[in-house]
Amino acid sequence: MGRRPSSRRRPRRPPPPRRRGPPRSSRRREAAGRSTPRGARARRGSRSTAAGSLSAPAAEDARRPPAPGDTSQHRDGSRPYGPWPPDESTRDASQLLLSTCYPNHRSELTSYITPDARTMVTALHTQLDLVRDYVNTLDFETGIDRISSPDELAMWFSEQGLVDDLVEPTDEEHTDALAVREAIRELLLANNGVSADSDGASKTLESAGREARLGVRFENGLPVLAPETEGARAALGRIVATVAELAPTDEWKRLKTCRDENCRVAFYDKSRNRSRAWCSMEVCGNREKARSFRARHAASPS
Repeated sequence: MGRRPSSRRRPRRPPPPRRRGPPRSSRRREAAGRSTPRGARARRGSRSTAAGSLSAPAAEDARRPPAPGDTSQHRDGSRPYGPWPPDESTRDASQLLLSTCYPNHRSELTSYITPDARTMVTALHTQLDLVRDYVNTLDFETGIDRISSPDELAMWFSEQGLVDDLVEPTDEEHTDALAVREAIRELLLANNGVSADSDGASKTLESAGREARLGVRFENGLPVLAPETEGARAALGRIVATVAELAPTDEWKRLKTCRDENCRVAFYDKSRNRSRAWCSMEVCGNREKARSFRARHAASPS
């Protein structure tokens, strides 16, 4: 007779002891310092770079962007920052508008992948920054106005690069500049869902555009909206031209004025569904919530 199988289960072997060593981040640093990485196989889907197989000084040199006028390539044959200097033939309408309407204005947003993207995004954000900063020359809460006089207006135009030389605005030009600022504020209030005098604001901007003799010019076959006057009228016309260029874009709808009537700061709405209503939820948003709370309790019977 054969032996009956035992009902007892054979004990499972314990898992092999885990090899102890430095943390994974340390092992990565050690591997980066070696001239040849261990193992000839690269993980599928991982991104290989030549800088990882170089020594630390060489890798740093490979990651450094080329200096102006340097046409050499990195050791791995790549040029991650694009050609330097950029090819003049790639200039588009946005760059022409930037160079013509804003001779000296620059944007702080300069992190891009390709020269074409750098040109388009820089021009767009330069326009948005210009309109926002112009509206914010008046601080509603403190009453401080950075362009309260013709001399201050001339200085602001010069700081923003809207004129080549310092201009001398007349009292009438200064009054028109303040009217244009408040007209733009009305349009930004409308972008925020607040009832505003958009028709009156549009007429003010149209009048300023006529005074600046805004016209369409073609440079290298591309249209450019620019003033034909000089001085303060031309600077004001460039601001109006900026609004005209931005108005049809989706980015313009994200440029708003704070709903708080004591604030009215212009800001750029970065929310996914364009639902931001306050320049700061911690300040203006909470202030409005407190007002609504007091109004509800005052209306309710005690």
